[in-house]
Amino acid sequence: MKHAIAARLPLLAALLVFGALYAIADTGARPAPAPRAHGRIVSLSPSITRQIMELGAADAIVGVTTYHPALGRPVAPVGDLSRPSIERIVALAPDVVMYSREDADTQFTELLAATGLPVFVTGANRSFEELCDNFRSLGRLLGRGAIAEERIAAVRARIAAIKRPARRLRIAVLLSHVPLVAASGQSFINGIIESAGGENVFRASSIPYPVITLEHLVAARPDVLISFTDNPEPLFPDAHGALTAIPAVRRGAMVTLDHSHITQYTPDGYADAASALASILTSLERRIDET
Repeated sequence: MKHAIAARLPLLAALLVFGALYAIADTGARPAPAPRAHGRIVSLSPSITRQIMELGAADAIVGVTTYHPALGRPVAPVGDLSRPSIERIVALAPDVVMYSREDADTQFTELLAATGLPVFVTGANRSFEELCDNFRSLGRLLGRGAIAEERIAAVRARIAAIKRPARRLRIAVLLSHVPLVAASGQSFINGIIESAGGENVFRASSIPYPVITLEHLVAARPDVLISFTDNPEPLFPDAHGALTAIPAVRRGAMVTLDHSHITQYTPDGYADAASALASILTSLERRIDET
């Protein structure tokens, strides 16, 4: 169990921090230059690397950190996601360095600012619309604004075409079981729930990913429990006791959702996650209606 929790800590850390797109003038680093097709990019955040790939500019990437998506060719590593090497970054002579603010601490941003390298920084995404805005900004910076708009339009069409359940099922999405961490209406995941045709039972919480108790879960009465844990059923063993007050537990409507799409923070990743969740909900709908 400890190993399982440790394995999910990077995911929880990434999801618990949010912001908006901005240039880091407050750190003293030079903002990225005017929009153009950058020839050499060092991407320090896997989410940005994926967005660059979706924009068709992967060939410009000359440096990445750990946990980056497969690029189909060797790319110079510049260190760990939480502590990249300034020396390696400078040695690559990039036209711009890109990263998400939550992926670097203050000390790192100060060291990067001292190099004088142009920097483009994003925060995490709190909604699909913010994700699209960030994607557009990146596209404009790379001279691929039209491609960004085309991709966004295609993704909107994909989302509109999703086959959803006939009625909105009440859903609880649990990122962790020890402690119990849910996705609220302030979370990026809430948009995915709604796009899939579900209703988030914790949508009223003002905290994006609140720690909850079993009592909260019982009171919320979700029809479906979506877990990021590989095998959620053993974590709710009391199927004949108090937890049977939770409709999802009583009906066995507890399933695992592959969270890889959710944490990509790309338009296509959002659509993939919404489609996967909608498929789960439609498959469970008949079982729920029969019990």
